[in-house]
Amino acid sequence: MRRWRRVGNTRVNVVSRGRPGWPPRPRWVGWCWYTPDPTYPSPTGWSPPWSAFPRYMTARSSLQTSSCNWNWRTEMLFETMRRYRWSVALLCLLVFATACGGDATTDGDTEPEDSEPATTAATTTAAAETDTTASAEEGGGEDPASLVPAELREAGVLEVAALTGQVPMMFVDEDGSTLAGVEADLLNALGEVLDIEMNLTDTNLDAIIPGIQAERYRLGAGSITDTTTREETVDFVVYASYGQALAVPAGNPANVTFTTACGKRIAAFSGSIQQTEMVPSLSEECEANGEPPLEGQTYPDIDSMFLALESDRADGALLNEVVVEYRVANSDGAFEVGDTGYRSDPKGILMAKDSPLVDAVYAAVVQLHEDGTLREIFDKWQVGGVVLDEPGINQAD
Repeated sequence: MRRWRRVGNTRVNVVSRGRPGWPPRPRWVGWCWYTPDPTYPSPTGWSPPWSAFPRYMTARSSLQTSSCNWNWRTEMLFETMRRYRWSVALLCLLVFATACGGDATTDGDTEPEDSEPATTAATTTAAAETDTTASAEEGGGEDPASLVPAELREAGVLEVAALTGQVPMMFVDEDGSTLAGVEADLLNALGEVLDIEMNLTDTNLDAIIPGIQAERYRLGAGSITDTTTREETVDFVVYASYGQALAVPAGNPANVTFTTACGKRIAAFSGSIQQTEMVPSLSEECEANGEPPLEGQTYPDIDSMFLALESDRADGALLNEVVVEYRVANSDGAFEVGDTGYRSDPKGILMAKDSPLVDAVYAAVVQLHEDGTLREIFDKWQVGGVVLDEPGINQAD
């Protein structure tokens, strides 16, 4: 017996997957509801198979009448889902229950309230970082190395802009490459406390603050004065304070002092407070007393200033007193101290404004101060008298 029969131009199986008899029952396939088509001639004695039911049945879309596209894969998919619908529902229920159970606390001893202190601690930390000075000066006995920001600690090195020519504070040694002096030794000691390498680069004063703002350097050092103007863009960790002095040629031929400097040629180096603040201030005092202002001269570095004194192009050089005294003592009589004791300004290491590195450097300086290392470094260079009783942050008046 043949198991198929030709209906029109279509060969269909005789054995039906549906209910025997005519017409076949309605059925969902895909998004379509198929019902018997009464307009189609009904064969007798056999049931049309589901493989041929589009020819015998009318599709009615559950979404849109014209959107029904039937194929046998869709029918098999929905038939399978119909047979296993309860198994699938049970599986979904188990997955949902497992997911909800995963949110429960795994440690029976932990209470939900424990999360509140963690949130409070995170908020406190964020607030502390916005006020660098206050958090650093509060201290707390933390290891200074642990306060170094993670990205810098991973890099393992801090780039330092060093203002040289400031003998004995910071200068290039006789080998022409090594940086030496009080602050060079201090930076090396800080590196040991912070467990990080200090890479010192000889830099002009004019380039230090812009370099720190651009993050080419993380620190700046070299007998740099803490001023209110500089504190607008950087933070200082201060550990010393000393005044200003005038260096003059031997014999002081122009009779230069702070009270007789009016109308004299006074040298200062570019970007220093001597050039930007002190020469203008002294000139104002001269003019207020009816005398001519100072004839200010600007030089790129300290060596150029002393060459100007030696060649009679300047009458005096205005510098930090520790620098003047050291230069004079090692000049074989070529220079002398014309005057000293003008002002007294805080000196220290500068960093980017509100940088988290300020906390680490301050803590390290405090540690060196308390264990006596800071004073030993300054005493080694015979300038121990300028060390402050206590280090501080942003000490400009």
